[in-house]
Amino acid sequence: MSNRRAIALSFMLGLHRVDDFAASGKESCKVVGPPRDFVEAEERRRTFWYLYFSDRWVAAGSAQVASIMDDQVRSEAPKDGVN
Repeated sequence: MSNRRAIALSFMLGLHRVDDFAASGKESCKVVGPPRDFVEAEERRRTFWYLYFSDRWVAAGSAQVASIMDDQVRSEAPKDGVN
């Protein structure tokens, strides 16, 4: 249940659309606004993807449907930090 609440909050904050702002020029979320720099965008990406995979893990373990549908995601995978 806590995982589902965290996912709902991440959707309210627009974490699933971090990179949609750059592509469309629209604000991804009016609550927190667009990321100020690369570091903030990366933190949002990592937070979202942690929730995405934990959602998949919980769904597989409990034989339930995942909360996050793939067509809702507009966020790139986190960068690995290697140049």
